[in-house]
Amino acid sequence: MEKLIVSGDQDIWYLSGRPQGLSLSLLLATKPVENVSLSEVALDRAGNPHLLLEKKGETEYYYWNGSSWSVGAKPLLSCPGHFFLAFRDNRELHLLVNHQEGTPRDFTHLYLKENIWYQEEIPLIPRGAKIRSFFNWPKDGLTLIYKLEAPLENGLGIVHYDGQWKNPRKLNLGGGRLLNCYPHTDALLLLAGEGTLEGCIFVIYTVPLAEPENSRRHVLGRVKGCEGAPCIFFSRKGVLNICWNYRGRIYLANVDAKTFDLLNLIESDIFYPAEFMSLTGPGNLPGLLALKKIHGTTLDFPAVMTVETLEMMIKGRSIASSDNMARGKMKCYRKSQNVRPSRS
Repeated sequence: MEKLIVSGDQDIWYLSGRPQGLSLSLLLATKPVENVSLSEVALDRAGNPHLLLEKKGETEYYYWNGSSWSVGAKPLLSCPGHFFLAFRDNRELHLLVNHQEGTPRDFTHLYLKENIWYQEEIPLIPRGAKIRSFFNWPKDGLTLIYKLEAPLENGLGIVHYDGQWKNPRKLNLGGGRLLNCYPHTDALLLLAGEGTLEGCIFVIYTVPLAEPENSRRHVLGRVKGCEGAPCIFFSRKGVLNICWNYRGRIYLANVDAKTFDLLNLIESDIFYPAEFMSLTGPGNLPGLLALKKIHGTTLDFPAVMTVETLEMMIKGRSIASSDNMARGKMKCYRKSQNVRPSRS
């Protein structure tokens, strides 16, 4: 597991699992921690990281207070699983555990208040579901996205928490799979990819905050292909961007906020073969990307830059491509469709 996070003081933390244990880097200073693995990380409203670490089978909680690390209350968990952390209104740190198969229960929900962990049930998630994402959205609440494991159903479930779990609904992804999500101010954006014989079709589902039942499906267009999880983010100028890798090349495009057309698609072999990752940070974090692999070599510390800087760099090495659909070549796919989520 890797995380690249920007603190409220604009310090960059890089957390990566290595054979000797967790490697914690602040800027270029690396501090290996032996016999420790990273479980999950979340940022509070000040941008300070909060970590769950596993050491010799025990789960421990640490947080950065702005100048040093502090030890918090240890969550007592009896079953192993995949951890998810998120803050609710900066007062409560919430922990979800998606337990491994074969354990007595699927999920555990804990929240930390005044240095005490409390446990709460999650009544709205069906048995066998797998948590995909858990984050602070809207401002004073939490959103949980899970994947439905029914053999004939390729869909996502979405539930919200504001002190209680509510508003369950489902989105059918058809033949697509969830690639990434972006909790924007007034809508949740879900980026999905639908594989075809001729490449991959990017689709964005918008889930409005005010009217979540009026979710919509917007087809961006066809691209050559996609590897890993593409980044979807807004630049400093408020432009929605998508950046992804495919066969060692970098692709960058803008999304028209009104038509949801994929515009200004750039394909570049700069740093080929290259690989990038996105950063996690406070809500006002500008569009930042990090190259973790350059010319096939994995960097000890990713090279961080703004999307505008990356765009200037790769424009000089852009490659003309006959099947790039930067402007209007997939009009038959561009119809925006209503998606009526079903209530659980």
